Parts: sequence; structure tokens; C-alpha cells
Amino acid sequence: MTVSATPITGIVNRISPTITWSVTNNPTSCTASGDWSGSKAVGGGSQSQGALGSVRNYTYILTCTNIGGASVPASATVVVNPVPPPASATLMSDPTPAMIVLGQTVLLTWTSTGATSCAGTGFNTGGATHNSVGVPVVPPVLPTTYTIVCSNSQGVPSAPSSVTVTTGKKKPIYTEPR
Repeated sequence: MTVSATPITGIVNRISPTITWSVTNNPTSCTASGDWSGSKAVGGGSQSQGALGSVRNYTYILTCTNIGGASVPASATVVVNPVPPPASATLMSDPTPAMIVLGQTVLLTWTSTGATSCAGTGFNTGGATHNSVGVPVVPPVLPTTYTIVCSNSQGVPSAPSSVTVTTGKKKPIYTEPR
């Protein structure tokens, strides 16, 4: 006899495992215990457990008894983890403040904690959780805001972090008269 769970690990209130069992030796009865209960089909089957709402290990035990009275137990365990904290992200510019003249670029640098991917608005992060990229300011004269949001392994996003880049007038080049 076998008992299995799918999935075997997940996040509290998001994991909904299905317990599947198969039996051999023609049992006359099968009884569930542990984190489930009741009589179960002697020919095998599956049962959805719904969303698991506590952070702990759930154990599903099935004991089948044959006509001679011999009992055979089998079990499966599901590990339920807490929701991970959201990621955090910080976007910075060089120069700071991000005031540049026409034709220059600003270097955007970002860092994150607890993130598995980051996405930028106005620039491409390539999904990297920390990196830097030179961003040309287009159109000149108008302020442009760049924003980054990073997500953790469960897709929980960070608060957005933004930098606004503004352009100034190009300084004239002074030449001495001859």
C-alpha cells in the first residue's frame, strides 16, 4: 500500500494538497488517521484536503486491514511554511540628484533583499535583483520617473522605489577671443 501527497510542501493558506492512496492484498477496510479521518475506499483513491491554514507538518496516515486481521499502515507528510516577507527594493541614480544635461545618461542602480526577480518601469532590469544600467533620458527637457518593484519567491511584491530624472540646459562652452 502507498499513500502520497501532491504537493508535499507549500505556503500556508495557499497549499491545497491531494492525498492519493493505492492498496494491494485485497483489504477489507481502510481507515484514515492523523490529519484526516474516516473510512477510505479499499480499492484506492484520492481526496483533496483544501487549503491548509496552519504552519506545521500535516501527516496523513492510512491503515488497511485484510480478511485475516493484518493491518498495514502507510503515510504521507505535507510541510506548510509561513508566507515569506515581501521583498524590498531601492533604486538610486548617479548623478544624485538625477539632474543631467541633454545627451548625458544617468546610471540607475538598484538593490533588493528577499527578492527573486525585479522589474523596472522605464528601463529593463532583465529580472536581476541588483544591477546597474545607463539610462538615456528621452525626451529631453521633460522629467522622467523610473520605478522598480521586486518580488519574492512567492510573488509578493516590494513597495515601489522611484527616481525622477530631470534635464537642464547644456552649459555653453566658453572660448577666449584670439
